Amino acid sequence: MRKYLSVVLVVCVFLALFSSCDFQKKNETPSLNELEAQVKESNPAFLEIPAPSIANNILGEADVQSIGVYLPPSYFTQNREFPVLYFLPGFHSNYKDYVKELASALERSIPQGTTEMIAVVVNDRSKLQGSLYVNSPVTGNWEDYVLNDVIPYVDANFRTLKAPKGRGIAGQTVGGTAALNMAMHTKGVFGYIYCMSPGVFDENGLEDAPVHFNVLADLQKEYAGKSKEEASEAYKAYINTLQWPVNFTFAYATVFAGDPSLKAPYIKMPQIDEDGKVIKDANWQLLQSGFGDITEKLNKYEDNLRDLKAIGLDYAAQDRLVYIRNGTEYLSKELKARNINHSLEVYDGAHQDHVMTRLREVVLPFFAEQFTRG
Repeated sequence: MRKYLSVVLVVCVFLALFSSCDFQKKNETPSLNELEAQVKESNPAFLEIPAPSIANNILGEADVQSIGVYLPPSYFTQNREFPVLYFLPGFHSNYKDYVKELASALERSIPQGTTEMIAVVVNDRSKLQGSLYVNSPVTGNWEDYVLNDVIPYVDANFRTLKAPKGRGIAGQTVGGTAALNMAMHTKGVFGYIYCMSPGVFDENGLEDAPVHFNVLADLQKEYAGKSKEEASEAYKAYINTLQWPVNFTFAYATVFAGDPSLKAPYIKMPQIDEDGKVIKDANWQLLQSGFGDITEKLNKYEDNLRDLKAIGLDYAAQDRLVYIRNGTEYLSKELKARNINHSLEVYDGAHQDHVMTRLREVVLPFFAEQFTRG
């Protein structure tokens, strides 16, 4: 009996010492590496990071890209790991606006006891004014950039909680689509996702989307008499002039039906009949599949979504982009059919209404709650 009590006493003393050391370690002021000190100076900070995943492209995308990073106050006073929220802005958005908004909102929420987190915002302003975070032989592998370049870089340079329970991803419109895709395409990376007005298609999505085939066809005709080199140079100048919705048309068609072996604009175009109607051929199907084929994608990746602890969806009831409204409802219906737990909120507003407000009042509390639960 005495021997047993002695063993118990030794174990208790060991545990007490271990807990004390762990407590002291967490509460000691951490030493900062050069990058952490750089972020502290301006917090949030805008960093240039290596982007080898984007290197193999034909539009001249740089293999160094920008991200925005915010570190919470306790990061500089407590030697512990912090959860990370990755945010993917929508098409043609200024990522710096989102970094500043997230930082401001998180700072204001701390006195209310909100779980502190690191926030990382990705800049996807490609030569086509948006990469859609998609892997493409023409524009580069932007999904791989987030998964294989950004996340490992952040984990290597900051004290992050390197587990699904400490990693969430959210995005707006095409960023919401990308958040969904990255969660589907990976296992054991993210614990939670939130898709704000995601760009997803139902069966008629491409027909409802702002993709203008006549503009693509006209440019191909214009370049027909040019050499491949002449067309390439002309195209690089042309894409700098694009405005909505033509910029989205070229970005979408390039990432989902791009072919670097073709002459600029490097797009496998659907056929157009004599009446100007687009024929639903194999190339058309490539474009419908880009944001579409939800049923097929869920059939393939539903187990990865089941592993997530929380999935949030929303869209604006008066969004002028009807494909977003219909597509998000369709996605929710397909998730329900598979008993994949998720939330869907339809809020009053138009396409860009309340984005920053919802980021502050809905998306951040969503992740703070999930990170608290762990």
